[in-house]
Amino acid sequence: MNKYLLTFEKKGYIKYTSHLDMQRFFQRIFRRSGIKLAYSQGFNPHPKMSFALPLSLGYTGLEELLEIETAIPYDTEEIKAKVNEIMPEGLSVVGVSVFESKKTAGSMVNAAEFIITIPVNDCDKRDYNKIGTDFMAQSAINTQKLQRKTGKILDIDIRPLIKDMVVNVVDNNIIIETTIAQGSQETLSPELLISTFVKFAGFDVDPVEIDYTRKKIIYTKPE
Repeated sequence: MNKYLLTFEKKGYIKYTSHLDMQRFFQRIFRRSGIKLAYSQGFNPHPKMSFALPLSLGYTGLEELLEIETAIPYDTEEIKAKVNEIMPEGLSVVGVSVFESKKTAGSMVNAAEFIITIPVNDCDKRDYNKIGTDFMAQSAINTQKLQRKTGKILDIDIRPLIKDMVVNVVDNNIIIETTIAQGSQETLSPELLISTFVKFAGFDVDPVEIDYTRKKIIYTKPE
C-alpha cells in the first residue's frame, strides 16, 4: 500500500475554485505529472485521493492536506517535484510524507487554525484585544445555527468548540487568530464564530469584506 500525505497551499485567484472542481483539477494534475494513482475496485472505479478537510470557497489555505494512494511506490521528493512542475499560480505542494495508517487523514482531523481579517473604521478606537479577551472569558457563548438537513434553527453553545482566540488590530484591520474544532466529530464554522463575535463586539461589517485563511489543519498523527 503506497499512501502519501501531501501538504499544499491554495491562495490567490484559485481560492475561488470550488471543492468539487479542486478534486477534478488534482486528478488531471496527477495524470499530467505521470504520478500513477491507485483506483478503487468495482463498476465505477475512481482514483484513491481525498482531501482531509474541504476548504470553503474563497478561503486561503496555507497547509491543506491531500491523501493519495499510488499504484507504484514513489520517492516523496519525486511526487513533490513532478506535481509542482505543472501546478498553476496559487497552488503548490510544500511537503509530501509517507502516510502509514489504516485510518484516513480526514478521520483524524480534530481542529484547525485560522487567521481572520476584518476591516475596521479608522475612527473606531475600541480596544478589540480586550473585547476578544472578554468574549473568551464567557463560560458559555450562546448563538444560533441553521441545521441544513432539516432547515431548523438550533440554539448552541460554541464556547467548547473554541480552543483559543486572540484579537489584535493592525493597520485598521481586526486580526483574529483562533483554533477551533473542525472535523467529523464536532465542528465550528469560522463564519458562525465571527458573526457571533461581531454581535458581541457591537459593530457592523459586510461579510464579503472578511478574509479567511486556514493556517493549519490539526490531526492526530499515526503512532
